[in-house]
Amino acid sequence: AASRTARSILLSAYFVAVWALWVAGALPAFWLAVLAVGLPAAIGVTQRSVNHILRPPGVDAGTGPPSVRAVILERGLRAVLIIGAALLLAHAWQVDLVDLTASDTLFTRLMRGAVSAIVIVLLADFAWHVMKTVIDRRLVEAQNLGEPNTEEARRRARARTLLPILRNVLFVTLLAMAAMMALAALGVEIGPLIAGAGVIGVAIGFGAQTVVKDVISGMFYLLDDAFRVGEYV
Repeated sequence: AASRTARSILLSAYFVAVWALWVAGALPAFWLAVLAVGLPAAIGVTQRSVNHILRPPGVDAGTGPPSVRAVILERGLRAVLIIGAALLLAHAWQVDLVDLTASDTLFTRLMRGAVSAIVIVLLADFAWHVMKTVIDRRLVEAQNLGEPNTEEARRRARARTLLPILRNVLFVTLLAMAAMMALAALGVEIGPLIAGAGVIGVAIGFGAQTVVKDVISGMFYLLDDAFRVGEYV
């Protein structure tokens, strides 16, 4: 009850502050305050609506991973909402997007880099959630091994072993690529970073040869289907 009362007081104070900004004519601050609360709320409503509409009949909410269509639609609408909010803020703050792409001042370069970095992050987020959903659904299908000692059971056991590794590799790869591309869009020279990461990788490889050898050997064991999850070695 106390938390509900505090939430009501904060919500009332927020609406009073937004109304005061509108009356004062401070439209940039007004739209910033509206979007600071309205954008997360709109994203949450969109996510719940998509999950409710595209949820298969007879399946409870939160049971198993969502469908690929639901993830594509939800993440796509989320990206559209974020881009729309950015365009609305640019209009409220009287930022000329055409001039932003044409001029070559320090401010415009920073703004172009920030916009490019946001787009890269949104695309990486979209790609990651789609790939993660595909892998998670395959893992759910592989949980039921069916008849033991059959080719189908061995195939599903192998999938249960390899798919989590593939998911982690895809996450690290996509994260590294998105981070490098975002830094490059912001004007950061990523060449020295890549060179430094290569030198550090070589140093770690020489310093931990046994660990690296075990990791690589383990990967080939899994790829060759030498053993699977649940087996004793």
